[in-house]
Amino acid sequence: MDLLTTALRYGGTREIKGDKDNPLIVEWFAIAGARWIKDDEHAWCSAFACAIAAEAGYHHPRTVRARKWMNLTIEQATPVRPEDLLPGDAVVYRRRSAGHVGFYLCRNRRNDIWTIGGNQGDEVKPKVYELEDLIGAFRLNRQCPSAP
Repeated sequence: MDLLTTALRYGGTREIKGDKDNPLIVEWFAIAGARWIKDDEHAWCSAFACAIAAEAGYHHPRTVRARKWMNLTIEQATPVRPEDLLPGDAVVYRRRSAGHVGFYLCRNRRNDIWTIGGNQGDEVKPKVYELEDLIGAFRLNRQCPSAP
């Protein structure tokens, strides 16, 4: 399955306000390597991106820190120039100290980048980001299936 189709399937998934937590978001934290996080109040864009990549069969950095996506190895992903972005490429943005990660959808007439991601207004939904905030873009490589 491709990354974009997988990500779009979760559109509308959101945090639960108050004392309850969305169990799916908590599961995404575990997939990203943060099993100790048991609520949906932490920043979860990277957890979402890792979970989507894992479900679709792609490499990911297994981290809850968005800027750590900048450390992907050549075995995990190929860096992509902004002008060469394709739908489903992982995009990393400058956003406070932590950054933000999601998957590229398209560009508008102003050359802004539409991204599907988690924790965009506390939910999975498309959001537009300015090109000048883009700090990295990657085409993830598929994981090889494990031997039986």
